[in-house]
Amino acid sequence: MNPQVAVLDIGSGKIRVLVGSRGFNDTICLSSETERSCASYYNGHWILNPSELYKEIHKAIVEAERNAGVKIRQLVVGVPADFTITKSLSSALSFSKKRKVTDDDLTDLHKQGSVFKDYPDYTVINSQPIYYKLDDDRPLIQPKGLYSQKVSGLISYILVKNRFVEVMDDIMARLSIEPSYLSSALAEVWFLFDERARDRFVVMIDTGLSTTNIVIAQGDGILEQFNIPFGGGDITAYILNFFRELRSAVKSRNEGISEADLPVPEIDFSQAEALKGKVNLKLNHREDDIYTLTASDLPSGTLDIKAQYVNEPVRQAIGELGDRIKRALAERNHDISNYPKHISYHITGGGVTSIEGAKNLLSTRLDRPIEIAHPKLAQYNKPCLSSSLGLLDLALSLQPAQEVRKKGLFGRFFKRIGEE
Repeated sequence: MNPQVAVLDIGSGKIRVLVGSRGFNDTICLSSETERSCASYYNGHWILNPSELYKEIHKAIVEAERNAGVKIRQLVVGVPADFTITKSLSSALSFSKKRKVTDDDLTDLHKQGSVFKDYPDYTVINSQPIYYKLDDDRPLIQPKGLYSQKVSGLISYILVKNRFVEVMDDIMARLSIEPSYLSSALAEVWFLFDERARDRFVVMIDTGLSTTNIVIAQGDGILEQFNIPFGGGDITAYILNFFRELRSAVKSRNEGISEADLPVPEIDFSQAEALKGKVNLKLNHREDDIYTLTASDLPSGTLDIKAQYVNEPVRQAIGELGDRIKRALAERNHDISNYPKHISYHITGGGVTSIEGAKNLLSTRLDRPIEIAHPKLAQYNKPCLSSSLGLLDLALSLQPAQEVRKKGLFGRFFKRIGEE
């Protein structure tokens, strides 16, 4: 049996532990998929204190161990994009004469640019080539074994907040687990997009509960990544606020009306979340179309709500998300206009992809084709699993897992996965 690897994926609205191994034809065989729903961080800051975070992670790990029938001693921890920054820098080496480029040369090239004195609170965890160049100045991904008198490249460095590692190291020590760290965004890009797509250009938009992470990737690295503090939970909040404002407006027009007689019902966050799951923006709903909400805490067990009361705030929220993405892309240092108009942006994660018609609305707002990116696995093809399965796929490719930390990813990540 192939060795199993455990990974921890920390999202803004969930904590997920996967245990799996390699199957036939390099597939992934999952032994356990455990998820804890909790708002863990927001905009690069923990919501849960270390004690609460420990409890949630501990529960997820215990359940994963029980389901997989293993004891987790080593764990690959995915670092959320909110706790990382990316810097793409040029680096170059010259030789005394033309000779064969070696792995050691590429290691030296990467290390030369990996000093970030202006970021004392961060540590480099990944470095990937956007491209290399030799004497002929032609971009390429793998120069090892080729002859040249110089080697240069555009190198992508991903830096993690030291505080994130400190918190996780402490939690793992309490659990008697040895952690290693990978960028969740990098793992996700490598998992969802093949080499040909990445060599052209990739814009990936991953929307979670409270954060949308945008990744601009090329070659084997990330050119830029940035976060927008807006996600699926904000769309739900738009629904709640719409209902509150509508109820307030009805009250002001009808003085003395009782709460029970208001034509607009009062709903809570969980009910608004359930209503969001019924939205279909592809349809032109009539004024009398309804969504039926079923919940055990409702007096009659069900509640009929006009579809327009839900669709309208969802449209507004998705429009707001689209506008924020467009502004953020326009402010980037990288010239996004070089990205061909006919090539799609890709959206993934669980924050927006489950809403029917959201993709089309975002496409209109961004003036760009939008495609939903999801794992290409029959039983696990949900966009919400993209980052978790990406981490597991990369961790399995880097076995034995303990090498990830020992080598700091230098010397392993300079090659495409699978190359020797």
